[in-house]
Amino acid sequence: LNAMNRLLFPDSCYQYVSGGDPACITDLSYADFVAAHQKFYQPGNARIWLDGDLDIETVLDYIDVNYLSHGTMMDHDFDIPLQQPTQGKTIQVPFEISPEEDSRNRSIISFGRIMSRFDDAKRNIALSALSEVLTGNNDAPLKKPLLEKGLCEDVSFDLYDGIQQPYCLLTVRNTEPEKLDEIKAAVTDAINQLCKDGIDQSELTASLNQMEFHYREKQEPSGIMNAEDAMESWLYGGDPALYLNVGSLYQQLREEAGSGYFEKLLNEFFTDDGRLQTVIAVADRQAGKARVEAEQEKLTNAKKSWKDVNAMVEATKALEAWQAAPDSEENKATLPKRTLDDVEKKPRPDHFQETAYRDVPMLV
Repeated sequence: LNAMNRLLFPDSCYQYVSGGDPACITDLSYADFVAAHQKFYQPGNARIWLDGDLDIETVLDYIDVNYLSHGTMMDHDFDIPLQQPTQGKTIQVPFEISPEEDSRNRSIISFGRIMSRFDDAKRNIALSALSEVLTGNNDAPLKKPLLEKGLCEDVSFDLYDGIQQPYCLLTVRNTEPEKLDEIKAAVTDAINQLCKDGIDQSELTASLNQMEFHYREKQEPSGIMNAEDAMESWLYGGDPALYLNVGSLYQQLREEAGSGYFEKLLNEFFTDDGRLQTVIAVADRQAGKARVEAEQEKLTNAKKSWKDVNAMVEATKALEAWQAAPDSEENKATLPKRTLDDVEKKPRPDHFQETAYRDVPMLV
């Protein structure tokens, strides 16, 4: 996935591993770490979400006095430039397996393309609905032909959203790099047949119905869930309420099923325009050994620049000893404790109130 992101977003922040690439983390200096934190973790880059029955003026005043007023507003441009289409490439990357594992039929081939924007909610819902229809089971129309031809053992089609430019990924698992051309031909034939005959309208409707059910179903903690939905647009300068109000789009898309709308999206993903990105991940029994050797070489080179190695080693040993040492009885005694006498013996009664919603009686 990291290799695919680098192909899809060579000019955008999405080319980087959000949590940090382990191979690169040790190159980060403490000064750079602090500078990045001071730049991004400041009031000018904050998104504040409030949920519940509250006194808005009191809460805003509290946030201002206790948080925002303590920060210094810095004039930074946090906008992410839109990635422009790039020439498609095919690259091969290794992934680690143990020396004892069989590497045959362990490769993974992925095809990726940027397909949308954060603010095109209808298109993003449609692409998500296609995922289940095309590869949701072994008889699905984009999965079955590849399995029957013995080209792989699994196929999935997914939309990666929640970012500024969502992208689709068709992943073929447990295969061999030599089968790439056959896989592309089989996928092309399957898509051409789907575009000719049309995607099963009942399957599309069922997928959309399931998605709408999850959208309308109340999930807890609802405030946090709603905030996450709002961020999918708000983070990129869009309407915070966009993904909170997409209910009508499901009916629109049900009406679009059978009109060619979904077939057009599918054909657009795999069209031969030279911009589809391909990553072949090959199982490598020596990759682990190579990684360890590279880490050791990096550590050896770094150690040469350390002025007082023995002092650093001793300081580390002292820290580890302190961390491993049990707490003294005096320190343990400072921890607050509860006894059974502190627990109420009788349960607190629940107070229900009878009400109604759309003429349906309820207890709340």
